[in-house]
Amino acid sequence: MVSSMSNMSIKHLLASSLFVLTTVLSPLAQAEKTLTAAVPVPADSVWGKVFSRYVETVDNVSGGELKIRVIGPESLPAREQINSVRSGIIDILSTFPGAYRSAFPEANVQEISNISLDEQKENGSYDKLKAVINKRFDAEVLSTYALGVPFHIYLNKEIKTQSDLEGIRLRSSELSQALLRKVKAQQIDVPIPEVFTALERKMVDGYAFNILGIDDMGWEGMTHYRVDPGFYSTVFNIMLSNKSKSKMTDQELEYLREAAKVFEENIQIELKEMVSAEYKRQESIGIKSIDLGEAFPEMARQVYWDELTKKSDFAVELKALMNK
Repeated sequence: MVSSMSNMSIKHLLASSLFVLTTVLSPLAQAEKTLTAAVPVPADSVWGKVFSRYVETVDNVSGGELKIRVIGPESLPAREQINSVRSGIIDILSTFPGAYRSAFPEANVQEISNISLDEQKENGSYDKLKAVINKRFDAEVLSTYALGVPFHIYLNKEIKTQSDLEGIRLRSSELSQALLRKVKAQQIDVPIPEVFTALERKMVDGYAFNILGIDDMGWEGMTHYRVDPGFYSTVFNIMLSNKSKSKMTDQELEYLREAAKVFEENIQIELKEMVSAEYKRQESIGIKSIDLGEAFPEMARQVYWDELTKKSDFAVELKALMNK
């Protein structure tokens, strides 16, 4: 009888404890939220991995309350990503200005500006750009990163001077078109996934690309020269859909914004180290530097500014703030 009552007491105690534990943990489980973010590159590429640092920072800042699931172009094509963040299909997008240039022709000013992000924030130009993005894409810019990571022209044949670029077949992009026209290179329109084959079959003599990532693409084996100094700057903007914002608490938004500040500060230090290491790595595998002098990046910048300011009063306004 005593044994039976003891068993009943133990069962009651266990049941009560389970109820209390469930009651306590249930709100915590419900508090965790997962957002979906898209990037225009594979998640395991160098730029996909850079964005993952923001994902990690959000997790740390929120104490695990906010998680971010990242998808790449294999799940959501890059050309569809800007409309997806606008419509709220995805919550967050990290992408480069060229991805939305058709709807924001002046977007590339971020990549050709020669002032720092801090200077852009101080003189108001950054707020002007954020306001346009908010209006046209219904999204808040949480962070901007990668400024200072330069572009280069990469070649499979040697040149001695800038004039030697005339007639050379180069894979072009919207960002590099103005420069390549100026040096009279032959521009070849090749989608990124097809550049490897174009190089392999010698359909192109080279390409313009940022300093990080040519190994991701598999192009380095057919790349023998790099034109220095670098020009322009890589830029990624992290955008938060306003439609997603309306479904989030003030605390959740604060987590995202605070994480953006921490990430922005830390990632610039990491990227500087990555760029330095990549120059050394390229030298170690035999990619030779061709130095065209400091006038080359200056010319590249002014050529693009000239093209933008001919078509846009807003670009004229931005140049006054973002070009020194």
